[in-house]
Amino acid sequence: MKSVRCVCLATAVLFLGATTTATLAQAAPAAAVVSIPKAAREAQTVAEIGQFKTTIEQFIAAKVQDLTSTDAKTRSGARDILIQEARNGDSTIYLKTYADFLAADVTPVLTNNVSAADKLMAAIVVARIAERSGNSSLAGAARQMLKDPSEAIVLWGVKAAQPIIPVLAASPLDPNFVLIAEVATVAQKHSNPFVIDDAYQALTLTRRGSNAQAPTPQMVTAVLPHVQSLLANRLAQYGKSVPPAPGSDNRATNFYVSTEVWKGVPAAQLPMVQQMTDLTNAATNQYATGAEGRAEMLTVIKNTAKAFWVVGAYFGNDAAIQTATANIAKLTINSPPESVKQEVASLFAAVTKVPAFAQLKTGASPAATQPAAAAN
Repeated sequence: MKSVRCVCLATAVLFLGATTTATLAQAAPAAAVVSIPKAAREAQTVAEIGQFKTTIEQFIAAKVQDLTSTDAKTRSGARDILIQEARNGDSTIYLKTYADFLAADVTPVLTNNVSAADKLMAAIVVARIAERSGNSSLAGAARQMLKDPSEAIVLWGVKAAQPIIPVLAASPLDPNFVLIAEVATVAQKHSNPFVIDDAYQALTLTRRGSNAQAPTPQMVTAVLPHVQSLLANRLAQYGKSVPPAPGSDNRATNFYVSTEVWKGVPAAQLPMVQQMTDLTNAATNQYATGAEGRAEMLTVIKNTAKAFWVVGAYFGNDAAIQTATANIAKLTINSPPESVKQEVASLFAAVTKVPAFAQLKTGASPAATQPAAAAN
């Protein structure tokens, strides 16, 4: 009998063990997606990417969840692998699919009341993948970042907007087209020099991301009024003191005289040269006050003069303009304010001799010119 009881007990243990194993096997979740298959990253058609959509979706969902982990190493690891899997792909349809799924999962992280560290990780991911994707899928996420009370998140939002704005500028019917105006508005509200400079880069189509086309007249027309409004806001600040990051204003003047802008929107030439004149006047006035930013003001004057040199080149290499800009280039930080003013006046005299700029207001105050409608 004892032998029979032992056999029965052993049989019961084996049965329970088998049942437990089977139950666990049924309850175990599917294995986590460690990486996205190469075939998905190289997909060229809707049909090819379709078979991998679930894999991509699960991978991104899991990694975005890790961005909010309490473990710093897990958060940074998720950030890095999310960015890397985007960089590993060259296919347009793969990058679009990847960015679409990321937008759906990461936007709640940026919206909800999560920690600053969580939002920062998510913001970095959005900016880096927006740069790689070459599409506007993450425009909504970028817009959410611009609304954040944290200046760090706003900065990454502007960075995310840089490669997205060229896409939107070419697609005026995109529901997130307003991102262009929102970047200009944010730059006018913030005094952080990095926000201002990155906003200028975004609005002047400086950083167009991967597979981006050269700016077309349509794209220039979409962004130009916002570059002008940002510079007009900055010029008003010069009337009181040297604004933060004054050197960034030359991103606007360089943009104005680029071939795509100058020849693409000829109706805007006079308003653009007017703002270049106002900026030169504003910097010259601040230089004369002996302000702490005197060296920066001289740099702004010289860099704007370089833009005027390009204007002269567009008008048959105008000798008077080129001579005046060459003289400004020779100025030093030790140059007396009156000498600076004299050279600037000579430049303006040369520019106004060009018939197209005969109506230029060379004595306008920094806040006087409001060119928002100039690009029409």
